[in-house]
Amino acid sequence: MSNVHRHAVEVVPDAASLATRAAEWLIEQIAHAVQRRGRAVIALSGGSTPKAVFARLAQHPWRDRIEWNALHLVWGDERFVAEGDPASNARMTREALLDHVDVPASHVYPIPGDAGGATDEAFERAHVSAELYATTLHALNGGDRLHDDKPLFDVVMLGLGEDGHTASLFPGTLALDERDAWVVPVRTDNATAPIRITLTYPVLESTHALLFLVSGKAKRAIAQRVLGGDESLPAARIQPVGGMLWILDQDAAAG
Repeated sequence: MSNVHRHAVEVVPDAASLATRAAEWLIEQIAHAVQRRGRAVIALSGGSTPKAVFARLAQHPWRDRIEWNALHLVWGDERFVAEGDPASNARMTREALLDHVDVPASHVYPIPGDAGGATDEAFERAHVSAELYATTLHALNGGDRLHDDKPLFDVVMLGLGEDGHTASLFPGTLALDERDAWVVPVRTDNATAPIRITLTYPVLESTHALLFLVSGKAKRAIAQRVLGGDESLPAARIQPVGGMLWILDQDAAAG
């Protein structure tokens, strides 16, 4: 079990404070994981809020407190685009963090991308990408079975969309009901939006500690609903086997 309380909520004054608090928390979790099993396997999130956290971790004094060669980094979801695409979560992480620290390249596992757009053919290729990524996760896990007493991840980072989605688990999509596949492609109702690839609930929940980061007034109403237990929203349905911490800034938490 993680040292995080099962469901803890912290409110910090502003977005900058959120980035600092999250960076400190991640450093603690990484240290616990390395002490526990000699490495730290982390599922990263995209978006502007995690980007600010990554930028903190890339700076002194935070980066000097992490055993970077012990990290193994995957992504909780990704747009099905080429890794160099401006919309890529992997590219954002590389520019904000990985270009500035010494994580071995063999410890970084981006979701295979594609520049094929949102066509039916691209969606078929996204299925292949999802299966390949599931194989990568199986190797990290030491097998294709998840065990509550030995979670796959040490930390899973998640954000919260204004529609209540997290990772690429969007309202009304088939991915919400998937319990067998570890990784699936996702299409939303927006026909022009990029196809996405996401880890499914059982995999995201297989973690010692899960961190939700929520910033800004635009997230206030949806955060209240999720924290209130509205299970019509995808983010409210996630139940990690370890602890879960929410960090919200005052704009997201007010009221």
